[in-house]
Amino acid sequence: MPIKLRYCHFVLFFIIVVASCKSSAKDEHSGWSVYGGSKENIRYSSLNQIDTSNVSRITVAWTYHTGDAGEMTQLQVNPIIIDGILYGVSPKLKLFAVDAATGKEKWSFNPFDTTKIKGAGYFMMNACRGVSYYSDGKNDKRIFFAAGSHLFCIDAMSGELISSFGDNGKIDLHNDLGKDVKDLYVATTTPGIIYKDMIIIGSRVAEEAAAAPGHIRSYDVHTGKLRWVFHTIPQPGEEGYETWDQQVPLLMIFMEAKEQDKIFLRIPFLPLTHQPANGCGIFKRYIMMYGTGTFRQRRS
Repeated sequence: MPIKLRYCHFVLFFIIVVASCKSSAKDEHSGWSVYGGSKENIRYSSLNQIDTSNVSRITVAWTYHTGDAGEMTQLQVNPIIIDGILYGVSPKLKLFAVDAATGKEKWSFNPFDTTKIKGAGYFMMNACRGVSYYSDGKNDKRIFFAAGSHLFCIDAMSGELISSFGDNGKIDLHNDLGKDVKDLYVATTTPGIIYKDMIIIGSRVAEEAAAAPGHIRSYDVHTGKLRWVFHTIPQPGEEGYETWDQQVPLLMIFMEAKEQDKIFLRIPFLPLTHQPANGCGIFKRYIMMYGTGTFRQRRS
């Protein structure tokens, strides 16, 4: 059940601010620059300034009000902090950047200024759990986040759309799935993973026979062009294709990718959901190749 937020606030504790500012650059677990803490997604921090001896004395340093929570909204975001700036997403899917030391807003971006909202209960069914950050190590700093059926590319410093990416700064996630699904439900609730100059994303689709494919896609972070697709539903010539009833597509939801270049040799680990009810009984003619669990795909 979605969490009903009755107050429009976003509270962060002093532990995040102090620990992030004084962390060691050599310790990859001392910051929080990636959703889940690191690309391993283990949600671990090596910071030790706050422990059981002093945690009871922590007080609120600042409060940031997003101003858009309500009865039909929820908040699932796990913010990231880059160079002293906290990036998060509000209950109504507005992207914001605030000073991590003071809570003062630097900018906010409302994706629905250019994208239509579908239905009064939209924000009850759709959430954004976080964002992805890319930098070339110089001046090109980008935030990627999804709202509805679009992936947006935002300048991390200004909060403006980067128009050279995709279609004036965004990609329609209905595209690149191999067939026309423009009238079907396609969204992304968990942020993609950055690998080199690519962002790897998955999809949330409907849990019914007439669902869009939940293929995993990789896009160029600069241009928004498709780099590769992993078909969770086998295509002609791919392993397992002959076992499928093509009239009964299997639902696949890509939740998150875990990538650690040194340990896993450029292999993202990709969890998927279970097969829906339409994969049972007399319709169960296909091999359950990519059901609940995690698989890996080598990419260079």
